[in-house]
Amino acid sequence: MILENTYFLLLNLCQLIVVFLLFKWNRESFKVQLHYQAKPILLTFFIVLFLDIIFTQNNLWEYNSQFSIGIFLLGVPIEKIVQILAVLTSTLLTFMWIKKHINFRFKTGLIRVLFVLLLALYLPMSYIHWYDWHTLLASIIFNVSLIYLFVFTPKWTSTFLFTFWTIGIPYTFLQLIVSGYFFDTVIFKYNSLETQGFFVVGFPLEELMYLFGVLLFGVFLLEKLNPDLLSK
Repeated sequence: MILENTYFLLLNLCQLIVVFLLFKWNRESFKVQLHYQAKPILLTFFIVLFLDIIFTQNNLWEYNSQFSIGIFLLGVPIEKIVQILAVLTSTLLTFMWIKKHINFRFKTGLIRVLFVLLLALYLPMSYIHWYDWHTLLASIIFNVSLIYLFVFTPKWTSTFLFTFWTIGIPYTFLQLIVSGYFFDTVIFKYNSLETQGFFVVGFPLEELMYLFGVLLFGVFLLEKLNPDLLSK
């Protein structure tokens, strides 16, 4: 059916509308925003796409072609490629808006205590399931991210944490849709044998760990490629 084939694409359309609104909301010209954000987005995108291809080829997860228009890149549907770009762009736009209009900061000591607690809670779980590829790779990405923030604690750490939760809530809703939690349409399926078995309603905890690390890397590149932008 045409509706089935375009189901994932329609979800993409909703995401692109959000990206467009965020561009308008930031009130800077599209050219100016693109100047700062294009390189961080594209560099992060290629890394995430590479990992997605590796995971798909090794059966850590799979896509249901029934709900795709049928264009794939080494097993990854074009819709997922669009989704990756939309999530990364939304993140950096949201990050810059929060920085400009809210720009709050938690005390460094409080942030570091939070990261220590997260590491203390998660390390035993990842140790038990270190032999599962999904858990192992997610643990490495998540733990390296926490250690970086703990050791260096950039000025934008508080803004990033707020951005993560702002993006994480709709992202969680989106993952529940594609994993078939709300409707009988499973677009994206995880290999439960390669996870630690702890699910956030309908998808494994590792997905949020990946998201945390990927979004942090995007903001990290935004700072390194535009050193004056985040120091304002």
